[in-house]
Amino acid sequence: MDIIFTLLVFLFDYDAPISLVSVIPETVNEDEKFEHRMLFNDANGRAEVIFIQLPSWLDFDYSTFILEGTPDNEDVGNHTIEFELYDYSSSSIKYKYELEVKNTNDPPRFDTVRKISTVTNEKFRFIVEYSDDDGDSVSVENIKLPEWIEFDEENNILNGIPTMDDLGKHDVSIDLTDGNTMVNYNVEITVEEPNSAPTFTNSPKSQIDEDVLYKFIPVTADKDRDKMKIEVLDLPNWLSYNSSSNTIQGLPKNRDVGSHSITMSVTDNINPPTVKSFNIDVLNVNDSPTINNPPNENDIYIQDGEYFEYKFEVTDEDKNDKIDLELFEGPSWLSFNKNGHFIYGTAVLDTKGKKEKVRVKVIDEAGAMDESVFWIEVGISAEAANKLDWEAVQYLDYIDSGEKSYYNIDDLKILLDEMLSYGMEVDMKKKFNVFGTKVATCYVVEPNDVTITEQKFEVERCIIIKFRESSITIDFRNNYKISKYKGDYIFVSK
Repeated sequence: MDIIFTLLVFLFDYDAPISLVSVIPETVNEDEKFEHRMLFNDANGRAEVIFIQLPSWLDFDYSTFILEGTPDNEDVGNHTIEFELYDYSSSSIKYKYELEVKNTNDPPRFDTVRKISTVTNEKFRFIVEYSDDDGDSVSVENIKLPEWIEFDEENNILNGIPTMDDLGKHDVSIDLTDGNTMVNYNVEITVEEPNSAPTFTNSPKSQIDEDVLYKFIPVTADKDRDKMKIEVLDLPNWLSYNSSSNTIQGLPKNRDVGSHSITMSVTDNINPPTVKSFNIDVLNVNDSPTINNPPNENDIYIQDGEYFEYKFEVTDEDKNDKIDLELFEGPSWLSFNKNGHFIYGTAVLDTKGKKEKVRVKVIDEAGAMDESVFWIEVGISAEAANKLDWEAVQYLDYIDSGEKSYYNIDDLKILLDEMLSYGMEVDMKKKFNVFGTKVATCYVVEPNDVTITEQKFEVERCIIIKFRESSITIDFRNNYKISKYKGDYIFVSK
């Protein structure tokens, strides 16, 4: 019996483990660039590199598989490079290499700044500092200096004091050698003028009169154009300083007469402050005396035969001035006390019963003065008031046309009777001054010029006789009985 079978052969591609096929160099010189691209046997480039050890001066680009870096003198010696290699499907392969950084001679190095500034008339001192990465002994040779600088070979120090003739830039040439290599370094030294403190460039007036506005704006300057700040250190009380406008101003009074000190400073925050002091003399100017209690021009009212006295309170800022009082205008019965500063007298009723103007002046020795003007009204005495035929009521207001006429008491009675009987359309609201043995001032008003208080009482004519320039209230009482009020008299007709 024959046995028939089929042999199936399956062929598989064999994927060998990935491996590094490039050779990493074993040495590199310091200060030379090291660069190596890793190559692998995997055609698909699916390698993954994971570093276990990598010197700090080396970097690896995972996208290009390039290892690169430049070692310096500190990196001289042996370094380990260790990494694992993966291809995502097989186990990893670990690689470890030793890389030696070989030393090369380094030239000496200048360790100080290449540009220096100094100022005139001040000591210049500069230490020449250098080093060698290889630790070689270094010496300074072929040094070239400006005339004002000397070189201290033992301590490697440049010394000198530049003058105004040395202003500008100066070059210093220095050669450094370690026995193998010589290098040249240049240092630039700039000599400048020293920073100058700011100054005040103007001065204030040394004298000013009292009561005159004083104003001073200090002006400053800085040669180096530094930012400046002014500060006022001492000011008299009558002066003030406005920092925004940089203005000192004030108004000296009599109490400020004398010498005053002002002290200011200005600084650029570099140099010590510049301080300036000066004196201002406030000169005395004669001040006018002052009447401190002038009478109100409507306040003085006295009766015929009454004694009157008024003392003026007078001051003068010039305390030693002699002040006199003088009466320049007034009624004949009024006198004055020159040194006591008061007026006095017994009132005498003027024949027309009018107000009298009084003008008083106080004058100092220099002729400066102050003046007070007021009015004195002398009214009828109680004895004269009792002789009046008319009775009184109170009134509120009246209209004064400003016109005046003068009558004796008998003529006025006849005139008033005619006005009340036949009307006074033309003569209404006139003011009369009555004189004779009985004196008064008379106003004629219409009923609508009168305000009734307690009862409505319509009058055709109202004639007001009074002795003071004041307003009172009309008060018609029971049965329209007429009453008296403070020496003012009214005749009323229905």
